[in-house]
Amino acid sequence: MNNFDFIVNAFKNIKTVGTVFPCSPAAARKMTKPVDFAKAKFLVELGGGNGAVTKEILRQMRPDTKLMVFELDPKYAKSLRELDDKRMTVINDSAELIEKYLEREGIHQVDAVISTLPLVIMDEPTRNRIMDAVTRVVNPSGCFIQIQYSLMTKNEMKERFNNLRIDFTPFNIPPAFFYIVTKDAEEPVELQKV
Repeated sequence: MNNFDFIVNAFKNIKTVGTVFPCSPAAARKMTKPVDFAKAKFLVELGGGNGAVTKEILRQMRPDTKLMVFELDPKYAKSLRELDDKRMTVINDSAELIEKYLEREGIHQVDAVISTLPLVIMDEPTRNRIMDAVTRVVNPSGCFIQIQYSLMTKNEMKERFNNLRIDFTPFNIPPAFFYIVTKDAEEPVELQKV
């Protein structure tokens, strides 16, 4: 899906897409930086959209690593499937069901969850169900990365995740923040890079 089609579809479905612009290459690189691709065997992306972040994940993945991408919008899901990478499975369903789909694959924990879901505009029960599921599926040495366009959910994330740091890139429309959660860090560290 090209950027124009993404923008048109995003305007029609802003409540589930959350932004009218796809992630920039700089944002996609920043989102994937915390992932240890040399060791990762199974990854999950929540909100694949037009594939801007998905392509960067696939570019860095090992040949034997698997990626499960959740995308609720049927048009975006179809576009993601057209990437035609045997390492990737596209799920056209809610991220709330991450555990159900992982269980079907015999997977209980993953090495990283990378999310572009619009948490700020989600209703609280849905957001909580997704975050609870993410907490359970990320393995002890894994990470969770979430892009945000404001820090409105910062306090909520700090309450839920002890080891949270914040990163930033101005090279995106709009400029983007990243919540980066690691389970095995000793101290929560907060960084803001401009």
